[in-house]
Formats: sequence, structure tokens, C-alpha cells
Amino acid sequence: KPNTLIVDCSTIDINTTTKIHNLAKQKMMKSLDAPVSGGTVGAKDATLTFMVGGNKNAYEEMEPLFNVMGKKSILCGEAGSGQSIKMCNNLLLAITMCGLGEAINLAESLNLSKQKFYDVISTSTGSCWALNNYCPIPNIGPNSPADNDFQPGFSSNLMLKDLSIAIDAADQTNTNLKLGKIVKNKYKEIINKNNGNLDFSALVKET
Repeated sequence: KPNTLIVDCSTIDINTTTKIHNLAKQKMMKSLDAPVSGGTVGAKDATLTFMVGGNKNAYEEMEPLFNVMGKKSILCGEAGSGQSIKMCNNLLLAITMCGLGEAINLAESLNLSKQKFYDVISTSTGSCWALNNYCPIPNIGPNSPADNDFQPGFSSNLMLKDLSIAIDAADQTNTNLKLGKIVKNKYKEIINKNNGNLDFSALVKET
């Protein structure tokens, strides 16, 4: 019906997002793209972050519900901007997890204590969300998929999908994502081993 508000919280490509917004506009409906960050844990705990693209009035109408479902929502700009920021976020997250995996492997080869590794780096210049909140070392730091044999969480299949979206967008804008392409290939390797159902943090075992 006219004036119905559609909110798409999936993570999809920009072209499809634009098509949805245009279809809604043709039907005199309001629309927001609002992908989330926080995974299944964030959904259960209502701590999701919503990255929102669309009209300010539509956002303000939806904001009370965002506040119920998550801890934060940000109007990032016009239609499609929520999806754009989400792909940038997940690109960085995947690259960070890959780098963290290499640091963990070096620490192990030097026979360092995993607990001391966490204690130091989580409070030093190498500190990052991937270590502090989602540590891929079993029984170290807050509870994470690593403590449950890397059951997701956020699967490697989904991370490959998001990286593919980001790299496609980069190709369309002539942006060179050198590290992104390397990490994408690493996730392809995981999936080719039939481990795509494992959490994306399982990448540390492949680095």
C-alpha cells in the first residue's frame, strides 16, 4: 500500500538495492536499506548496528524499532549508502582476520603463550575487534565461535559472498582492492575444502 515502509536488512549488491528503492518509489512506498553488523549473537542480544541508507523521514519513522533490535543505527546517506558502508566494513573485517591469523601463527611458531599474546595485543597498537571481541583462539578472550569448533556466527560462505559484492563494486568504480582479492581467494580455498559452513574466523587456520 502507499506509504508502507520497506526495510531491507540483508546484505546485497548496490544495483539490486537501487532497483528495490526505485520499485518502492514507483509504488509510492518508503524504503530503507539497513544491513546489520553483529551476527547471530548481536541479533539474540539486541546489540546489532544498523547501517541505513534512504530518506531521513523514513529513517526517523523506523528508528524506534532499530533501537529495540540493536544498540545503534546510523543514517549513512541516500539510498544504497547503508549497503555501501556494510561492504566496506566486511572487507576490512575479512582483511583484519587474515592478518590476525598470520600474527597468531607467528606467535605459535615462537612458542608464545596464547593468553599472553591476547593480553598484550588486545591492549596494544595491534588491538582490533577481530581479536578483542571475536578472538579466533579457543578459550581465549570473550566467548566466540572458536570455542565451539568454529560453528558460526557468520559463515565463511557469507563472507565470500560479501567480499564478492565489494570487489564487484570496486571493479565498477575502477578501485583496486589488492588485499581484498587475496583474502577472497583464501575464502574460496576454505569453501573448496567443504568448510564454507564454518565461521569466517576459521580463516586463521588457513593462513
